[in-house]
Amino acid sequence: MTDAVLYHLTIVDLEACYGSYQAAFHIGIFESAAEAEEIAGSYLSSVPGFRDYPCAYSIVPKAVHGCPVLDHTVYWIQGWNQNEDRDEVDIIESDDYARRSDAEAVLQEMKARFNRSEWVINRSVIGRCDWQEGFERYTR
Repeated sequence: MTDAVLYHLTIVDLEACYGSYQAAFHIGIFESAAEAEEIAGSYLSSVPGFRDYPCAYSIVPKAVHGCPVLDHTVYWIQGWNQNEDRDEVDIIESDDYARRSDAEAVLQEMKARFNRSEWVINRSVIGRCDWQEGFERYTR
């Protein structure tokens, strides 16, 4: 049963994308799209890297299954392949889950349905910015 919707904020460094690869930074999960937009604006105007390079943000609404526990933690699954440069491509994601055990069960279902070389169960606290620093580019 779906109890709520949460909003995943990701910022992408547009100049560091090619083919099916995106230089994406998971910023956090928020209770409203407006809160996520406010955080995105703050990152794009004041956080090193995000303010210095052309970046765009996306806010993706995701269903939450179960009620998040007192620590406001949610879990979701990502699967991906790696290209010849070992970049993450073909990324797929699940809905959000309030219990890790539910996410673990969904992980097994996703592994059976999708051919991906890498899998992870992500954990995030609602309202917390997971990516708290900026970034710098390095050239070879």
